[in-house]
Amino acid sequence: MRFDLARIISSRPTAGLAIAAMAAFMFSPAAGAQRRPDSPSFGTSNPDSASFMAVAPENDKMFYMLNLMKYRDQADYGDGPEAGLSGREAGQRYNPQPEIQKVGGDLVYAGDVEVQLEGKDPTWDTVAMVMYPSRAKFREMTSSAEFRDTVQHKRASLGITQVIVTTPEPWTFSDKTPLAAKDIPYPATAQDPSFTFLHLVKYRDVAQYPAGSNEPKRSGREAMELFEKSAEEILHQAGVVPMMRAEVDGVLVGDGRTWSDYRLLRVPSHRAWEEVVEKLGESDFGHHHSAALEDEYTFELKTRIDRTDSLRK
Repeated sequence: MRFDLARIISSRPTAGLAIAAMAAFMFSPAAGAQRRPDSPSFGTSNPDSASFMAVAPENDKMFYMLNLMKYRDQADYGDGPEAGLSGREAGQRYNPQPEIQKVGGDLVYAGDVEVQLEGKDPTWDTVAMVMYPSRAKFREMTSSAEFRDTVQHKRASLGITQVIVTTPEPWTFSDKTPLAAKDIPYPATAQDPSFTFLHLVKYRDVAQYPAGSNEPKRSGREAMELFEKSAEEILHQAGVVPMMRAEVDGVLVGDGRTWSDYRLLRVPSHRAWEEVVEKLGESDFGHHHSAALEDEYTFELKTRIDRTDSLRK
């Protein structure tokens, strides 16, 4: 049994042009491929990106870039010497970490999608989160020759992507201390390993409860806050640990949809998750979750890199 939570219950025009050009470069076809020079090779560059990417220097703070990635079956290098690689193989050649670190950033999380529980097409392959100290540093990195050299592999590898600009925040279960390993009812085993649960959501402006509900009028965000607060004890007793939560500032490249926020949870095992499912299904607060959401993606991820601990210190 898999856990399916949804079923249980001030812009500057010149900066905007620069950002649009940067996005077009990062996501344009690899050299040799034929495509309009002002179009990304996958996804849609947000024409309103200046509203969240062009900020005054005194407001230019650290942010996280959330990347959802789906690989091509065959990498698109045009007539380049790498022709013949799969999309995933081309993606393995993309190594921006040295350039990210040069500007003070870091790859915070990377994981492969094992199960996509909720969300419209496409089915995604990989999720990554990168920390940048500022928008200015991000632009500095994307303009470097070294980055331009390695980003060709990303452009060749991906069939579609969403690039989402977010502001992270610390997240705990009401200051509860995570359970000691010996106290987790269903710890990870070789046959049932731990995994990361990612929930990316868009809230309704007004929560939609079933007809005849006695719930007062509230926003979707307020409904989700009620659900999360009520679910904390169930999650905590199962050994589930909140990793991070982040507010979405805007979508740099996507499919036209917008998002509100996302959260990551570390789950000790699928058996532990089944216990959570059962208890949430018996609860009297699951209706807040379904009332809150207009759209969502939910994933089980196999973690490759996790440096989110810095947010919990």
